[in-house]
Amino acid sequence: MATVVHPAIPRLPSLARSRRAPWPALLLALAAGSLAAFLAAPWPLEAKSMAVLHGLCSQHPAYSFWFDGRRLPFESRMTGIYGGCLCVQLTLLARGRFRAARPPAPALLAALALGIVAMGLDGLNSTLVDLDAPHLYAPSNGLRYLTGALCGAALAVFLWLLLGAVLWRPDARGERPAARWRDLALAAPPVALFGLAAASGWAPLYALLALALMLAAILVLFEFALPAVQLFRLRERGADSLSELAGPALAALLLSYGALLLLGGGRFALEAAFHLHGIS
Repeated sequence: MATVVHPAIPRLPSLARSRRAPWPALLLALAAGSLAAFLAAPWPLEAKSMAVLHGLCSQHPAYSFWFDGRRLPFESRMTGIYGGCLCVQLTLLARGRFRAARPPAPALLAALALGIVAMGLDGLNSTLVDLDAPHLYAPSNGLRYLTGALCGAALAVFLWLLLGAVLWRPDARGERPAARWRDLALAAPPVALFGLAAASGWAPLYALLALALMLAAILVLFEFALPAVQLFRLRERGADSLSELAGPALAALLLSYGALLLLGGGRFALEAAFHLHGIS
């Protein structure tokens, strides 16, 4: 009895493409659409940016940098934290530390920890001044920015290490440490320029700095949310390429927006309930 051989059914490329989840396009649409909606909202940029970031900062007027009657959405110390974190991470990205998952050298980790301690001590000293208690020195917004930037550098390296350790397959990771002394040395000029721009009070820089701080805040929340999403999905250490992370990144961005909404809304509600100062 002759055997009947059925011809192989050809694979339809168009059908295969249609089954692919359009996560990259959706992620891009969400990011671009949210930015466009924010810019198009019919309120001054100062009011919008301060409302978005209100849950992350008390926004005390005396501790803020001012630009021709408008203030940045973060106080000077928080400007240092988020501005410093953004500048350091952009430097690490340019230096090719994108997938690096090895911890930095112990001496560098100790220096970063000292930066966090310095910010804490400066914050304590400022609190003592506010309480009319004995203190070591007169605080200033410039010093608040500097110590905040030291903490921001530590935050940037920690997040870079977290992303490298959780997201990528072991054979897809970089073998280099997440940061080296040279990386932070190269990040120092951008961090200093960001601080000088914030302290300058030059009105044309206001919009750029306010948007940069919003981007930095969302990026920090996103970089905490993305590893959490992968851990929740039990997909840690499983990615080979950026395209594989588009779907989780979409969820992480939505979580970041939700965190800003929850924190900001909660703070506004508490201020209204207890008659505390708002962002005026």
